[in-house]
Amino acid sequence: MRILYLACLLMGLALMTAVGLEAQDKTYDTQALRIDAGPGTLRVVRGVGDSVVLKIGDFRRVDLRGLVASSPNAVAEARLFESNYRPGGWITGLGIALLGVGIGVSRMDVDQLIPSAITITSVGLIAYGASRLERAYRGLSKAIWWYNRDLKK
Repeated sequence: MRILYLACLLMGLALMTAVGLEAQDKTYDTQALRIDAGPGTLRVVRGVGDSVVLKIGDFRRVDLRGLVASSPNAVAEARLFESNYRPGGWITGLGIALLGVGIGVSRMDVDQLIPSAITITSVGLIAYGASRLERAYRGLSKAIWWYNRDLKK
């Protein structure tokens, strides 16, 4: 009788473990985030159903911290993204516009020091803005990684 009781107990534990693993897989499959590039924008999608939970555009304020709030490490990385993305985009855009002005001014009959200074300034703005965008994208990637890593297991 003890052997039968022990066998039933072991079978029950094995069944509970299998059900727990299946539930864990379903949680990850439905809750994990990933980055998906759309036309002119980045999207953060959730799960195998590809439901869009966040659109990241140039002129749009995003709340990545709210999306990954269940993971403290992800929130820290999301803060890095949010503090660098918009300024990086605006500074890079300003640099590109200033480069156009520099090219336009160089066609005029002015002292060549002026278009040269404008061009050097625009290249500096583009480089600085690009570095801010790089930090932002790195923060976005890490925030999503931390969030996925910390999903309930």
